[in-house]
Amino acid sequence: MKRVADWGTLYALRSASGWALAQDDAGNQIFPVWPHERFAALCADGDWSDAVTVEVPLDEWFEEISKTLAAKSMKVAVFRLPEGRGVVVDPERLSKDLREELSLMEDEEE
Repeated sequence: MKRVADWGTLYALRSASGWALAQDDAGNQIFPVWPHERFAALCADGDWSDAVTVEVPLDEWFEEISKTLAAKSMKVAVFRLPEGRGVVVDPERLSKDLREELSLMEDEEE
């Protein structure tokens, strides 16, 4: 969280057909995000081989993507690995954690 807050951005994968999405065992769609573009790029293979790494500024995450995912009852896979593992959370939870980290950074600057 600290690095994402420091850099002010998340990373995702996107192809001409849209965002790269994963699925859980029940078939629910999951939006994977990474703290750095090189980690996202490591996962651009297999079904995602045509995807490119996309920077997602935190403003865009908070104002658009997180809200859209929540409205669609989708989850987020944080730091998904090429083997498919990652921490799956609600988009609201990720946003809350990121906002808390940003707040801590602001407190440290004062």
